[in-house]
Amino acid sequence: MKWIAVRPICEHLGLHISAQMEKLQQDDRFNCAVIRMVAEDGKDRETICLNQNELLGWLYTINPNKVKAASRPLLLAYQKETTQAIHDYWTAGQATRPNVAPPHLADPELVGRAALRHVLEELDSNAARFERIEQRLDETPVLGTQLGKIHALGQQLGKLVGFRRAWTLFNNRFGLASYRDLPNREYEAALQFLRHQIISYGGNVPDRLL
Repeated sequence: MKWIAVRPICEHLGLHISAQMEKLQQDDRFNCAVIRMVAEDGKDRETICLNQNELLGWLYTINPNKVKAASRPLLLAYQKETTQAIHDYWTAGQATRPNVAPPHLADPELVGRAALRHVLEELDSNAARFERIEQRLDETPVLGTQLGKIHALGQQLGKLVGFRRAWTLFNNRFGLASYRDLPNREYEAALQFLRHQIISYGGNVPDRLL
């Protein structure tokens, strides 16, 4: 799973950063994590990150009137085409996106598929920097809701085999001194491991931890 820092995208689109971060954290449709990372100034900071697979879904929820003027027609065109794609998916069973040459940005008839491409190009204009961030995030220990989920699953396993043994099993599996050191790249594997252990010892995984 790859994570995308929300703050740089908000800054690029001219969005109110704190409002968007609060919205994402409170919306169950999005998988967010608070991840500690080294910023460009060399200082260690926590930042809200969004699952890369959900980036376009988030863009669809943004009010075009709240972004800067230069980005507004592109975002609006993308959202209009996404609306059509959703309709086609649920009524016809599929949605297609023909590969057409993008019109000029100043064209008032700018179509959604070209707008989406340009929006993504704008968001990826700092691609090298984001690549470095993603590499750091892979090794950064899980935090926030992710860490809470790992802890909750570990506690469930502890009720079955004893808490010391539960965390020993977990730490040995991932080569850790503490479950708090689990890197982001191992998060999904850790969830699956704990769920499997709970079931194999005769327990049940609560719905909220599935």
